[in-house]
Amino acid sequence: MNKSEAIRRLYEIDLSKNEIATMFMEYSSVFIRLPEKTILIDPADLLSISEINEIKSLDLIVFTHGHYDHYDRSSTLNLFKNTGAKVVAEPMVYSDLAGRIDPASLFEASPGESFKVDDIEITPISGVHVGPINLYLIKAGGITVFHGGDSGYISLSGLKADIAYIPTGDPSPTASPENGLNMVKDLNPKVAIPIHGSHNQFEKFKSLVESELPSTKVNILETVSYTHLTLP
Repeated sequence: MNKSEAIRRLYEIDLSKNEIATMFMEYSSVFIRLPEKTILIDPADLLSISEINEIKSLDLIVFTHGHYDHYDRSSTLNLFKNTGAKVVAEPMVYSDLAGRIDPASLFEASPGESFKVDDIEITPISGVHVGPINLYLIKAGGITVFHGGDSGYISLSGLKADIAYIPTGDPSPTASPENGLNMVKDLNPKVAIPIHGSHNQFEKFKSLVESELPSTKVNILETVSYTHLTLP
């Protein structure tokens, strides 16, 4: 299945309460369709114009940091032009986009300061990486999503997520299956999805979580494919 077809099918799924549809592109880039909102995180330069044209609706684009495998200015401007989505960006990415995107649609995400974009609640969390990075808790329509970029482990104790996208390694110098396991232990999500790693690292992460937290379901997503999940 090519990317355009996967995007089309992603939008054809009817969602009810506690259901999501999601698509993993590469690195930490994911589409997340919730019953009420659609969010795209760290799209980098992974979408062509023709693929962007397949996006039926998009409420929010979120960036964890400015590395090439997470953010690309030109692609971001094309996404904004074609979808009108609001953009939430780590401070350095925000600075790069300021003056290029309508200020009413661009939001700086400073760690530790929760805020709302329309009725989506966003909590940026400072991560561990080569340079600044944001991790995010995003709550919309009663579902809380965590996205870990490609950060190493930081304490997430006291935070909860229904679904967690967890970095597991390559090409990140800070992420690993073991660090991902510790994030899952803190968050205790219903579903964990490994991102930003090799297939072997995804499998190792799954094995670790299933061994130590059997109540969390691990879903390994195929690249450029969509998945329909019902949260327990």
